[in-house]
Amino acid sequence: MPPYQIIRFEQPVGSGVTDAWWAQLRAVMKRNSTAEPYCVPNELVCGLLGQFLGLPVPPCGLFVEPRNPSAVWFGTMNFNLNGDTLPPAEPDDCFLAYADPAHPRPDAVVGVLLFDLWVLNADRHSRNLVLDDSVTPAQLHVFDHSHALFGREGSARLHRLREDLVIAGLNPESGNRHCLIDGVRFTNWFRFWLDRIHAVPRFAITDAVDRVLHSRLITHEEAGSAVETLWFRRERLTDILYRNRNQFPNIPDALWGQL
Repeated sequence: MPPYQIIRFEQPVGSGVTDAWWAQLRAVMKRNSTAEPYCVPNELVCGLLGQFLGLPVPPCGLFVEPRNPSAVWFGTMNFNLNGDTLPPAEPDDCFLAYADPAHPRPDAVVGVLLFDLWVLNADRHSRNLVLDDSVTPAQLHVFDHSHALFGREGSARLHRLREDLVIAGLNPESGNRHCLIDGVRFTNWFRFWLDRIHAVPRFAITDAVDRVLHSRLITHEEAGSAVETLWFRRERLTDILYRNRNQFPNIPDALWGQL
């Protein structure tokens, strides 16, 4: 991951032996609303799990504003160093950039796809995926998980889509078709990411969900539903993929035997 931008230094911390300074950083903030009552829980849980897996998800956390400490915000570090508006990612460009044998993480594009499948993210499109080609090698940035997991419905969505592919856009209730799904032509990195997601320990899932539970952003029942659904899908991802292999039109049938 690239470095993040310091807006300005303020003053030395004044204690300890290291050269520690107070500084201002730039972040993007979101909060729950009537229309998006689970925005913050969805963002934080997915952000923490994405980071745990090593995906290019910016650092994130929960924040409060001193004048209104009861309002909890989700914040993620701004990865745009030069301030220019980064263009939407073209899926073919993402696959091409990461197909370079010299790229340190050629698996990352498939990782984004399978991660979104795991966390029920049916809203991955070219505007919440950025390929920064101003750096070498090009860097993918993955953000905006506000419609994953609970969506707008809460536990009802988790139960309804428990065994669903989700990312194919098969019905309006599930969401849109994933912007990367039609660009996958091989299963080379599928096993790598299926194993990586399957290796996520239960405590990592529970810890991520507990962060929003303890901030009173979800109920105990909702927390339990989130943990159990993520654990269930972690165990069943290979089955879900194979049952829905016809939704990956550019992967030859013969390659599915490699799973």
